[in-house]
Order: sequence, then structure tokens, then C-alpha cells
Amino acid sequence: MNYMETVSRRCAGKETMTVGSPQISSVTPTQAGANPGIKSIRTGLENQPDFSARLQAGQAEIAGSGNNLPAKSVFLGRVTRQTPTVSHLLVQGPYRDICWDILAENVNADKPFTRIPEGEAIYMDPDTHEIVWGEHMDAHTLTAPDASPVKTASAMPENVPRADSLDGAAAHFMGIAYERMNCYELVVAGLETMGIQYRGQEGLGRYLINQAVDKGMAMNHHLTGEGVTRAIGRDLHVVSLDSVPRVNAAVNQAMESLSEKLKPGQILSFSTPTRGHTGIVSRQENTWTFINAGVMDNPVNGGSGGKAVGEEHLAAEIRNWVTRAHRQNSGLRITLGTPDPGKLARFQSAKDTHLSLRA
Repeated sequence: MNYMETVSRRCAGKETMTVGSPQISSVTPTQAGANPGIKSIRTGLENQPDFSARLQAGQAEIAGSGNNLPAKSVFLGRVTRQTPTVSHLLVQGPYRDICWDILAENVNADKPFTRIPEGEAIYMDPDTHEIVWGEHMDAHTLTAPDASPVKTASAMPENVPRADSLDGAAAHFMGIAYERMNCYELVVAGLETMGIQYRGQEGLGRYLINQAVDKGMAMNHHLTGEGVTRAIGRDLHVVSLDSVPRVNAAVNQAMESLSEKLKPGQILSFSTPTRGHTGIVSRQENTWTFINAGVMDNPVNGGSGGKAVGEEHLAAEIRNWVTRAHRQNSGLRITLGTPDPGKLARFQSAKDTHLSLRA
């Protein structure tokens, strides 16, 4: 299961102890928990507009298309290996402080930023902030002047009830196709359903980007499951496998390390040197599960769930990633963290007067 996020490669500042092959890192211990199973909740969201496109329009990883270049267009630069996204071009010029706002403008919604060819010249209309490139635009990529605004948590569809836990929030998105919501976007959608502001000047997304830029990193460096967990989580627990010579032994050691830390509503992420994945820990009766977006090859309800948001057996998902690392002859890092109400409060939507987290 892949997702379009740049995975952080280092785990710094952690107290590490060795348990067999894996290195186990933990900031503070947390208590195990159990909750009733989260059932698949159909709310009609599978028929809602593409969440992926709306989220990408609000962060620095997509770029847009418009009609022929405006008469007063400003040349921002070209997409290159050094400046791979439009956000890189914006932040290196006079638009750094309003980069996020520009990308969140209505005129830039639903634009395929990730599909800009290398070497393409990027322009911006200084009056409307519309990002454009190329001489001709495909009809399906055009954004009308009255296009719907990028939706924040307060603008979520009315049939999505507020949730007090991340697993409960994620359950509302069951069945949505992966093309419309990947695993990182599922975590973001869950947080928004809990009343957390991701987009905008004071949003979590802007915070993650600023943290990366201030450290001289790529703007999307922290836009990962690990990045979100480190920003808003507590009781961080990391299992690091430098190598996986024996799959069964590594799986058993990882499960043993995680078993007493697991609680429903936690964010759990996997990362290898080339790939990453994230999702939310849940529980059905006595079985730990994993709500995520991707190929549902270990669905809780049996059979094959296709490629979408669904709920899988957590142990089987851990085995999948350990096996992947074994086959690639690479390491694997598993990061687990509990959303912290204190840290989330700073990103609380204005319409929410309080935040309650089961985890």
C-alpha cells in the first residue's frame, strides 16, 4: 500500500533499547486499552466530491492549471529537482508568508499539482492568485470562477457527525475509493471530523510546513503520518528494524513491543527507505484492527475489499510491511502515537468549544 507522501528517514532524540533485532524507542509508556469494535458506517460520503483533490488544493503538493496566461501574470520559476513543487517556488520569493493562502484559493482548487512536468514554467495572476502553466488546458482541469471553496472541518458534509476519537472519525469514510482519499488524507479527514483545523493560516498543515521550512527541509517533509503524530501526539513509541533476516521473528518482536501500547484511535505509520503508509488503530472485540486506505488484502470482514478506505487486521498489516522490508533487504520503522488533546487544542476549529478525545 503506497501513498504520496515523502517519508521522514530519521528518528532523532529518542531513548533506544534493543529487543532482539528491532530497536524499540519510546518517549513515555502508555496503557493498553480496549473499546467496542468500530463498524463500517455508511454516510453517503462515498458520493461526496473528491476529498483528495480538495485536500491537495489546500497544501503545498499540488499545482494548477487555468486558461491562457493572464496579461499580468508573474513568472514564479520552473519545476526542477531543486524546486519540485509550486510551493517551493512560492516560498523562495516574496510570497513566502502567503504561500499557503495562495494554494488554498478557490481558483487553485482541484488542480493536479503533482502532475506538473519537470521543466514546466509556472506563472501566477497577482490579482486572483491563480496558478497557471502551459499554453492550453484540458477541459476537465479548468476551475470555474464560482468553484466550490476548499472545505475545512466546519464545512464538512452535514451527514458526518463530529467524533471524539480518531478511529470513530475514520470509520465514517469506509468504502471511499483510494483514488479519492489516500491514507494520509484519511488521517487528515478524521482529524477534521473531530473539529481540528488542518488548512488555513492557523491550521495543522500550515504548522507542519512551517516546521519543515524553518529547518531548511522540503515543505512537504512533515506531511506524513509520522509528521502528524510527532506534532500532535503523545506517548510516542517507535519500533526500528535495521534489517529483517527472519520474517516470523521480526513480526513476533514487533507485535510484542506494540501490544501493550496499543489503544483505539492512535495513529500508526510504517516507513521503509522507499515507501510509507499510515492509518488509525481500532479494535473489534478482541482483535486489533487498522483503518487505512489502500489495497484491502486483509479485511476484517473477510474477502477482498478492493482499493479503498477499509479496516484490516493489524497483525496481518504488520506482517505485510515486515515481509516487504525482508524482500527489499531494507529496514522498517513503525511509529505509534496517541493524539494529545492539549496539542490538538491549538488547531481546534473556531466552531468547536471543546475537544474530547477517548485516547
